[in-house]
Amino acid sequence: MDQAISYTYSLMNPKIHSIDVFSSLMRHKTEYIYFRTDHHWTQLGAYYAYAEFCKERGLAAKSLESFTKAEYKDFYGTFYFYMNRPEAMKGNPDTVIAYTGEVNDMRFLDASGKEYSGNLINDAEKMLPGNKYNCFMLGIILMRKFTMKTERRILLSLRTPMEMQSSPFWPKTIKIFMS
Repeated sequence: MDQAISYTYSLMNPKIHSIDVFSSLMRHKTEYIYFRTDHHWTQLGAYYAYAEFCKERGLAAKSLESFTKAEYKDFYGTFYFYMNRPEAMKGNPDTVIAYTGEVNDMRFLDASGKEYSGNLINDAEKMLPGNKYNCFMLGIILMRKFTMKTERRILLSLRTPMEMQSSPFWPKTIKIFMS
């Protein structure tokens, strides 16, 4: 894996500053940082990426204990459905754990400039087992690309649902734009 990451970094513009999240995730590999039935990391994995970003930028990461935790049991992810619902996975569903910070509201603009609003974390209790992951940022179906800007000129480009899970950890000064 180190070779693949090193190769990817070698293809990047040298002006891009990358952050080594892989080593942090390896230190926490015995924790629930990836779903068993899905290809996404859990929000705990996203938290460790957020903490690495803060460390790299000289910012103080908020402690995980400062967030409100919600658990949505019986989640089945894409692996489960793409593999035709194997019995081995059926007996061991995942739990979506979602952390909400002091701010749960978000506003974003689409490519035409139209503004939308919603919650960073939504209640997934009544969602179908395959949809509980959609508790993050209005669900993955609406999302294409988010760009987050803070007053400190830090730019985050959120292109995938895996990255969107970290959104509750960022300060309330972040503005989100969708294109």
